[in-house]
Amino acid sequence: MNKQSLFFIIISFLTLNTFAASTPDYYKCNYKEGGEWNYGRAPNVCAASPFGPDSTVYASYPHLIFSDSASRTAERTRFITELSAAIRDASEYYLKKRKPGVSSAELGQWKFAIQLVAAHESRLSHYRKTTDSRLKMMRGDVGHGHGLMQIDDRSHFNPISTGIAWNLITNLTYAMDIFYTQWERAASQSCVGGASNWKNRIRAAWAAYNGGPGSICRWTNSGSAWAQNDKNFLDMYNGQSWKTYVSNSALPSSIDASCLIEQKENCAAPGNDTSFVENNLYQLPDKSTCAYIAGKLHCVTENRDAICLRSLGNVKVGSATAISDSGGKAIVKYDRHSLCAKYDSTLIAIGASIKLQKNINLRSTPGGTLLVTVPSGQTLQISDFELRNSPTNDRYYQVTYNNKKGYLYAGNDSDHSTWAAQVATPTGSTSSLAQVGESISIVNKAGINLRSAPGGSLIKLVPVKTTLKVLDSIISGTNNDVYYKVVYGSSTGYIYSGALLPSNTMSNWTQKIP
Repeated sequence: MNKQSLFFIIISFLTLNTFAASTPDYYKCNYKEGGEWNYGRAPNVCAASPFGPDSTVYASYPHLIFSDSASRTAERTRFITELSAAIRDASEYYLKKRKPGVSSAELGQWKFAIQLVAAHESRLSHYRKTTDSRLKMMRGDVGHGHGLMQIDDRSHFNPISTGIAWNLITNLTYAMDIFYTQWERAASQSCVGGASNWKNRIRAAWAAYNGGPGSICRWTNSGSAWAQNDKNFLDMYNGQSWKTYVSNSALPSSIDASCLIEQKENCAAPGNDTSFVENNLYQLPDKSTCAYIAGKLHCVTENRDAICLRSLGNVKVGSATAISDSGGKAIVKYDRHSLCAKYDSTLIAIGASIKLQKNINLRSTPGGTLLVTVPSGQTLQISDFELRNSPTNDRYYQVTYNNKKGYLYAGNDSDHSTWAAQVATPTGSTSSLAQVGESISIVNKAGINLRSAPGGSLIKLVPVKTTLKVLDSIISGTNNDVYYKVVYGSSTGYIYSGALLPSNTMSNWTQKIP
């Protein structure tokens, strides 16, 4: 299977067998509010939070939220300019990945078509912060149409229930996956008249997007029950009215569209500003994120840990500007575990166990799709963490529940104790992580080196099948490498015991003895 097509195949699969005819009008619609049938602010909107955490939106799309408190005309121009740049980059990346070697003519028409569809479906509306300070999402068609591309919960219920339509980039990508299928079909339809008859091809692909595959030539029938829909789309095609609000069509996008489409997180915004500003964030080519403080770049390996750089000063946490090199500035690197513990002492360490104080959703990533709801009272062991949104310091813990691994939201700086409390790891826990006082056996056939410190000087080799008692444990690095402090013979040191990310490899090194 071509790896480049995997994400899109998954998205296509999600479009199948998702019909939910009984979905009520304005499903999960809290704090409903109206608006106007105009760009960026099309009615109606409902709270976005029932489908995903607001913190993810503020972290990933800070410039793609329409603010009702701003001057309406100026905000509309700012918002549509920013959103158009994001759609431009996302649609280009999408088609190039689906269709390597695509001609420049087709790519240009495709990008125009996706902008056109978004403008027609929602008047380029998705996230909106209303005057009650709540983050909301555009809902059309009596609440059944969700967001920018109006994904309908009556025919795409499962993806909507897991947050795909709530997240701006997956809303767009999900829709492009559907549109792309019709785009390819339209090229050979007799009503289109050729693959390069772009106007007809766009109209045909949209008619099928709107009415289903059987509607691909619907637009040629003026007597169709849906003729007005096709006329409205044609009017948008001819008028292209959204362009009046785009102040700079070459504006760099405020998001890294390719990173987000690949369902990665903590994606830095593009750019190449090498004039360093005190306390601002920058991303180096190796993807490490650095705060510029007192003439040096203070760096963490991953952007997700940038918030912890605030332990060094008043760092402006948000999008990091990508730069081509360090500009000769000294680089200081930090381990995420010690840095984040210094930044927030209430963060519970990896390896510790927590007891849930309420029912909490388990998601594939901190802002990802819903996997399952974990009931209150469950005791789980932490295998990873993330902190987000200074100064509230929202925290997320990676755990495994019923063979599903994901992240739980565990509160913020002020209320974390009401979400999850640290407890002793239960006797007989099946976790591969050993606690202080527990025993482990060496299972790596070549044995494991005993060192003076994690990664330190070699003391001696500990052979396979040796039993050791754990005196302490250290988790370090971006893969959450595990090191145990042990005594072997007359020597005390540290042995490596595998990593927790991206998958748990501890069973290749040591085994906890019950």
